[in-house]
Amino acid sequence: MRFGRSFCCRGKIVFLLFILPISCSYAWVFSTKSVEAKFSAKAVLSVTTGDHDEGTKEEKRLQNLWEANPFLTAKSIIDASLANETEKLPYLSLLDVHSVSCSTQYEELFRPLYSNYSNDIKRTVDLPSPRKHKNDKRRHFLLQIAYRGKDFCGWQRQNQGQQQPKPSVQQILEDWLAVLERKKVDVRVCGRTDAGVSALGQVCRFRTFQDLKAMDVYAHLQKLPNHSIRTKQVRQVTSAFHPTFTATCRAYAYLIDINDSSYFGQEKVVLLNKMLQSLEGLELSYIGLSYGKLKSKTPLCTLHHARARLVRTSLDSNKVICIELVGDRFLRRMVRSLVEISMILAIKNADCSSLLRYVRENDSRPSCRPAPSDGLIFIGALFNAM
Repeated sequence: MRFGRSFCCRGKIVFLLFILPISCSYAWVFSTKSVEAKFSAKAVLSVTTGDHDEGTKEEKRLQNLWEANPFLTAKSIIDASLANETEKLPYLSLLDVHSVSCSTQYEELFRPLYSNYSNDIKRTVDLPSPRKHKNDKRRHFLLQIAYRGKDFCGWQRQNQGQQQPKPSVQQILEDWLAVLERKKVDVRVCGRTDAGVSALGQVCRFRTFQDLKAMDVYAHLQKLPNHSIRTKQVRQVTSAFHPTFTATCRAYAYLIDINDSSYFGQEKVVLLNKMLQSLEGLELSYIGLSYGKLKSKTPLCTLHHARARLVRTSLDSNKVICIELVGDRFLRRMVRSLVEISMILAIKNADCSSLLRYVRENDSRPSCRPAPSDGLIFIGALFNAM
């Protein structure tokens, strides 16, 4: 017993004097490396923490731009579209030829912004004649709508217990179509937009057991008392069509007026464009640029088209930055967060690969506040089944 106790005590002494310090040293080294790896993008780029003077200065510059409300062009485009006054649309014309390089097939989605051109869904996809599933007696309709985001709390209908000062787009459409259907209806959508985000070519699906034609649905929607929503097209489609699951890509544009800004000349837009182009075609996790609970199966997204263009409006010749993004999916607030961080990096004159490094190295949320919703517009989508 005496020998056992003596051996045990000696073992404890050896452990405390030699093994424990070595273990703690290794633990400290590995934990330090993991922390450095996690925050290397923030430390190097100096864009999200208040501990870096440079990052704070750039954030303040961008905040000053947001406070100047540089979204009059976006507002004018939505207002003219809702009023169906195409002659008053401030169409955009390119000023910077350098940002047009390496054009993609997805640029067709943005043509409504750049010319007197309708982004009617039939222009972007080939629609077969409607066919019914043998067990489905309903008629399926594709609705293409435009709406002014600031008048709604977002697309999605809120729970009854959640009181909102503004209605949702889904609520307005479903309540109005229920009058036609004479019972509750369910309207599905391609892209669920947040509060304040507008749309030019949002795509929805409406199903009914009534013997209705597309013109009947269109005529009913034209009588919608809410003037912040306008139906641009109604088309009967097959039961295979689903606006969420058959969409191959979705397109957004973010418009920023920069007339009085000294931070964003042509060279800044060229740099911003190169940063965004570095993301194209790569399947990346954008969890660090999202908000809230992940609602998709994966945080991985692929941007097929990412561009920044310096443009001028046709009506008042205002200079505008137009950020174009097309992807297979977008996480919540991902577009606005991507705009925010890329603009900060452009102000900082970071290198062209800095945005790609930032996305790859930031795997926690939230990494930055999102840009204002006023400048964001849902442009349209492409589908593989209609």
